[in-house]
Amino acid sequence: MSEQAEQKPPQSEENSSADPGSLYEAYQKQQQDIENEIAMAQALITPAIPTSNLKQEYTDDPVFLAKCEQLCARYPRLRRTRGDGNCFYRGFGFAYLDQLLQQPPEAAAKLKEICRQRKDAIIELGYSSVTVDDFYDAFSELVETVERRECSTANLESVFNNPGQSDYVVVFLRLLVSGHLQTHADFFQSFLDGEQTIKDFCATEVEPMRHESDHIHIIALTQTLETCIAVEYMHRDGAGISRHTFPDDGESVPVLTLLYRPGHYDIIYDS
Repeated sequence: MSEQAEQKPPQSEENSSADPGSLYEAYQKQQQDIENEIAMAQALITPAIPTSNLKQEYTDDPVFLAKCEQLCARYPRLRRTRGDGNCFYRGFGFAYLDQLLQQPPEAAAKLKEICRQRKDAIIELGYSSVTVDDFYDAFSELVETVERRECSTANLESVFNNPGQSDYVVVFLRLLVSGHLQTHADFFQSFLDGEQTIKDFCATEVEPMRHESDHIHIIALTQTLETCIAVEYMHRDGAGISRHTFPDDGESVPVLTLLYRPGHYDIIYDS
């Protein structure tokens, strides 16, 4: 399967000589040929399907087939995301906004305010307000449609399958993670190996599109958005699938669940 071209990370004003407004234009130019190739190959977010469909991928793999059986017993529905390196952020963004439709409007209003505060903190780190505001505005406007109940699951599916709109959401979520990691660098530095700094890690592993996500990204995103999610892990080792909650404090209740298979995240539903 073809992969999308990599987006350069948004840079702070002190480190960038490029026109800040050209960031996404350059990304779109890089993307166009590849987007044309894969647009019809796989949706960015699919409709919900029976989780049992996963078994078709593992007919010759008894280890993963057995784990699929366990998964199907607990989660009847699955929503696939495109495997382009952005699957965690895209899956999280869709599932999080979709579950807000089931909550009082105040929940979406709280998210909107949290994002406004986090956006200001990102700009204080030295990032261009022109760049950050562009992605923030797109995300905030989408949250407002959820808050005002001018949106539905079908509308969200349409938005998240529009590459331009969907990628704006992904970029903003990546910026949220980067901002949180940098403002809590003392805590997160221990997650990194070697001499790499948090700032360097954000520039190379968080902000660029198509870069996959691990525990550190999930911890940062759930902390900064003050929410809780669960991830079901399907690894080749071990007797079955394993569930991990972020944060794992014994009190928080996950608002959504993602399925992790090596290198990829999908959305799963327990009803």
